[in-house]
Amino acid sequence: MDRWSKHKCRRRAVENEFLTGVKIYYNEETRRDALMGNIKKGNGKFYIGESEDNVQAEITFQEVEGVLTVDHTFVSEELRGGGVAGKLVEQVVTYAREEGKKINPVCDYAKKKIERTPAYQDVLA
Repeated sequence: MDRWSKHKCRRRAVENEFLTGVKIYYNEETRRDALMGNIKKGNGKFYIGESEDNVQAEITFQEVEGVLTVDHTFVSEELRGGGVAGKLVEQVVTYAREEGKKINPVCDYAKKKIERTPAYQDVLA
């Protein structure tokens, strides 16, 4: 990790500690993996982590008759604030397009993200 990256990491930890009272040391490699597309497909979910049972971030959905109902988005403290949730939503949108499906977002975050992104409107159920 170069000097600038260490500074940014340290600054984020200090900002987070100030806002939440909890000191978090970010794993820049994990964040970079998430933003570089290291998102895995699981059973009714896309996730970042070692396995489906040990996730650092995930977006879950139920599929019924060609409609993906997105019901939950989670990003661990370690990855928050880096655009990971947005990347998970993007992954679900890409999957829906590739599979010819629509999305019914009931998760508040996914719903706002999809409704506010003009490029995602074509997949709304």
